[in-house]
Amino acid sequence: ERSDTNRRMYSLNDVDRLLEIKDYLADGLTIVAIQKIYSNVKKNPLEKPSTNDGLTDEDVRRILYNEIMHIGRLSGQEKLL
Repeated sequence: ERSDTNRRMYSLNDVDRLLEIKDYLADGLTIVAIQKIYSNVKKNPLEKPSTNDGLTDEDVRRILYNEIMHIGRLSGQEKLL
């Protein structure tokens, strides 16, 4: 989906999925292996991919919020320059 200014808009689910994929890549999985994980999830929707990073959903949301706020401050400073 796109905004009025043609920027991409992502849901929290999209962001969660991207963070999971980033973690899988950091763990050394290939794109093909990650695709297999997600195709298995589609076949068995009750089984979610397991992540053993120890972060709760609230932790991830807080971290994401802080990163977004940091980026916002950076882009605000760029406008001043």
